[in-house]
Amino acid sequence: MQEAKGREPPLTKRRKGALLPAVVITVMASLAVAGYLFLQGTSVDGLLPSVFFSPVSRNAGNVTVDVASVSPHTTSTQLADLKSRLSVDGVQRASLDPMADGASDWVLAFHDRDRSQTLSGGDRFLVDIVAPGDYELTVLFEDHIVARAAWTI
Repeated sequence: MQEAKGREPPLTKRRKGALLPAVVITVMASLAVAGYLFLQGTSVDGLLPSVFFSPVSRNAGNVTVDVASVSPHTTSTQLADLKSRLSVDGVQRASLDPMADGASDWVLAFHDRDRSQTLSGGDRFLVDIVAPGDYELTVLFEDHIVARAAWTI
């Protein structure tokens, strides 16, 4: 049996028609999986460093806050990736952004005591007492608080 010239057999038309939805579904599924993986890769929840302070030590005219330990997890603890803020009675008084060895902003200073350029145990914050009140020192990674010390003068 011969077919007319220029016409495709009916079976071929059905195969082409069935292929298009399969390609569309495969592409959409691939984009959905890629989007999910991208969003999971950019989330920092559960990956933030854990920073622990030693008890606050008050001296004449200032307060010392030592870093007791840091568990980096999978995010950076490089000083350039961190910032710190000091608030008194809820009002920000100083900010180190980014943190660096010897950085100072009026009443807040930071010292990277092992010169590792990372936040690590033994590093020190010095806070000048400016007035009686409730003080709070925070360390942040990408605007997520990873450490907090609070005391009252």
